Amino acid sequence: MNGPFRLLTALPIVLAAGSVNAALVTYSFTGATAGSHQFDASSSYDSVTRQTVFSPTYGPQAVNAVSGSVAFTLDLDRYTDEYASTDGFAFAYTGPLSAGEAWLRSTATVNGFWGNETLNTGGMVLSNLYGQTAAYNGGSGGYLFLVDEVEFQPVTYTYDDQGRPTSRRHAYGQSMIQIDDDGLVLAKLNGQELPTGFSSALGGSINIRTFDELIRYSYDADGTQTFTSDTVSRSTFLPIASWRIDFSDVLTVPEPGALALFGIGWAALGWRCRRTQRTSPST
Repeated sequence: MNGPFRLLTALPIVLAAGSVNAALVTYSFTGATAGSHQFDASSSYDSVTRQTVFSPTYGPQAVNAVSGSVAFTLDLDRYTDEYASTDGFAFAYTGPLSAGEAWLRSTATVNGFWGNETLNTGGMVLSNLYGQTAAYNGGSGGYLFLVDEVEFQPVTYTYDDQGRPTSRRHAYGQSMIQIDDDGLVLAKLNGQELPTGFSSALGGSINIRTFDELIRYSYDADGTQTFTSDTVSRSTFLPIASWRIDFSDVLTVPEPGALALFGIGWAALGWRCRRTQRTSPST
């Protein structure tokens, strides 16, 4: 067998070795309007008086006037169950990550008293999956907690001409589901234990929250610092009405190096064909 054809024969092996397997699992939940509510909380704090003042609208509002949904997608190539050897118990957590490393992302939509809101997060700040089956808990008490959090605005400061902070701003959004379900099923996919099913009588909630805090600093003649803090937060609570789990097929995607070898193989085949035509005796 000549060199070009040996190369072509080896290409499937090289392509298989150089491919990237990617698998996704998506958990989708729809919230019920009945039993739902929103909180719209605003408050101010003064460090001098040590008093917190709440806005007149602080407290529960918009009862049974909210609907929405949330979907969490797990990248199985990045997800790691920290207790993979313990059947019936799954735990995964991450803190701040760089771009492209997140194992969880979510999309939440709220149709509420204050209008329609969409919250898209990427698991870059905090991601958490915590699940226990009823069997693990001695026959009852299955539980699942999933949260995806992102800072809409990273913590930012302003400073005066002496380098002292004059303000601090922090804002974020969060998507979360919490399920108490004796029928929670955990099974291993790609060697990692994940929720793969719930009971038909699913009990739980969708919680979507946004938070914005602004702190202003001031200084007296002696340089003593005081501050005021203003926060605005909105929390949406939705009882889960329906759910579905989508398991994607395992995708095989050739990496650039494999594609390059594939191109070399076809080029070698073309060269071989042309050489054969030039050297063939005329009839």
